[in-house]
Amino acid sequence: MKTGKTPAFKRIQKVFRLAWSLSRSYVIANLIYGLTLSLFPYVAIYFGALIIDSIIAGNSVNATMNLVYWLISIDLVIGLLNVFLKFFVGARENEIQTLVNRKIAVKNYDLAYNQVEDEVTMRLVSLANEGSNGSGGMTSFVTNLRNIVKGFSDIIYALLLLGGLFALATPNKIDQFSSFLADPWSALIVFVPVVISVIIGIAATALVNKTAYKAMMQNVESNRRYQYFWDLCVNYKYGKDIRLYSMQRMILAEQGSSKYSVNTVWDRFSKLDALFEIMAGFLVAVVTLVAYSFMGLKALYGLISIGSALAYVGALTILTTAISTLASSAVGLGLNSDYLQNYFDYLALPSALVYGPEKLDEKIPLSIEFQHVTFTYPKQKDKVLDDVSLAIKPNEKLAIVGVNGAGKTTLMKLLCRFYEPDSGTILVNGKPLPSYDEASAYRLYAIVFQDFKLFSFSVLDNVASGPNGDEAKAIDCLKKVGIYDRIQKFPEGIHTTLYNENDKNGVEISGGEAQKIAIARALYKDSPLVILDEPTSALDPKSEAEIYEDLGELAKGKTAVFISHRMSSTKFCDDIAVIDKGKIVEEGTHNDLMAIENGLYKKMWEAQAQYYN
Repeated sequence: MKTGKTPAFKRIQKVFRLAWSLSRSYVIANLIYGLTLSLFPYVAIYFGALIIDSIIAGNSVNATMNLVYWLISIDLVIGLLNVFLKFFVGARENEIQTLVNRKIAVKNYDLAYNQVEDEVTMRLVSLANEGSNGSGGMTSFVTNLRNIVKGFSDIIYALLLLGGLFALATPNKIDQFSSFLADPWSALIVFVPVVISVIIGIAATALVNKTAYKAMMQNVESNRRYQYFWDLCVNYKYGKDIRLYSMQRMILAEQGSSKYSVNTVWDRFSKLDALFEIMAGFLVAVVTLVAYSFMGLKALYGLISIGSALAYVGALTILTTAISTLASSAVGLGLNSDYLQNYFDYLALPSALVYGPEKLDEKIPLSIEFQHVTFTYPKQKDKVLDDVSLAIKPNEKLAIVGVNGAGKTTLMKLLCRFYEPDSGTILVNGKPLPSYDEASAYRLYAIVFQDFKLFSFSVLDNVASGPNGDEAKAIDCLKKVGIYDRIQKFPEGIHTTLYNENDKNGVEISGGEAQKIAIARALYKDSPLVILDEPTSALDPKSEAEIYEDLGELAKGKTAVFISHRMSSTKFCDDIAVIDKGKIVEEGTHNDLMAIENGLYKKMWEAQAQYYN
């Protein structure tokens, strides 16, 4: 891992800079919170000792009550400040986590499509997500910083209080044992179990944290698989197939198997953590026993007051906890930086897409040419496209037809730069496609794939591909595809949310209605190239033919590509390319291809002709 190549201090610095950039107020509030949390118990210890000594000394009620009033007042101020800081920090934690997660989402959209679906990238995403959430996340890092500030403050306050132990005093009874207790250096005896406790605690904390990190790393793949099976259980879009084919047992069995592997790893960690908690409790008990025994003896011999004895015991107990907390938080910072290094590694992942400086001039009629393009999908051996050459002339309507799996859609995916050709070149207006800048590349085409997706936003936002869309333009596009009358019947018309993931009042629509909205979205974009990839697969062949005829008019003045294994899209096109097994085997007009005896196009047409009559 990269974490081994970067010094821990530099990793911690990197995480702190990110936290500071996300919210300075959140970081500062946590540090102040650490100081006030530390001060709160010492006020009670200090004034509690004074009050007890005042009562034993027989001081006046007013003098004792004045100490009580001071205790209550200071505790009230610090307590209110702690409540405010706790609320402020808690309110900001979700905001910070959202900002951290947003960076993952933004990065995911910056990567090339083929990277996002790659197994290596999927694992990096899982690592980044695991590293930026939970015990290893940004809020945990800042909490450890707060605990370090609290630990340092606790140690300083404790040492100031414990300073009285080293003062010279005369015992009320002179003997060898009292002389030992009166020696200022005898106080060191109470620090021996403290030091032992701290050393063991640091070692145990480091071991527990390393085990937790190892468990997290081993769980990344299991968590991802488990989440997939969980989504299958709760996502209603899978519900029909699961029920119709009785797949519940298979899915639940796989889910249980994935969950078991998760639990096995964390079970080992939990046992180690529980053992550490038991050991830590025992060590604190030993320190407390030694402290009470020593302080009690000093009080009995008159070397310290009873109030001071109780104060010293409290300070010593807090000192032990503070040193352990300080050490474990320092170890925790290093562990946080290890977790978050996975996050930084993902954000540093370069995009496979490289853009050039060229800009698309939409005043020039669009032409596209595939020159000897060959392509094989990752981790597959067979070529999907094999030495394909195809020219699409300006304002031409091209139909690409062929059986399923022939390579039709893949050709357009290369044009959209979802993948890069293994060899060959794609030219746009005579220039290589990668030479255009990013804005031109996305402006180039409006496409409806056969596996298009609509989102749980309003119809308007779906058509306009974002908020603040041109409502009149969206309505015009919806009318052109014949779906607006249906949308007018929705509860809020064009402002009605589709589906219920984002709105409990969202509406469900049919596959055919969804396809028409997707086509309207492509028309709204108004790009120079329109690509329709099996966009009407949910419609009957006759309705599909009518849609294509209308789209022929709608695409007037644009370059258009229609992809289908059904033939209703071809008659109105200027040119038809027939793809079979990754190669263009026929090309020409409808009449030209129908004239080829035993031609693939003619066979496909005749096989489907009965549906168009």
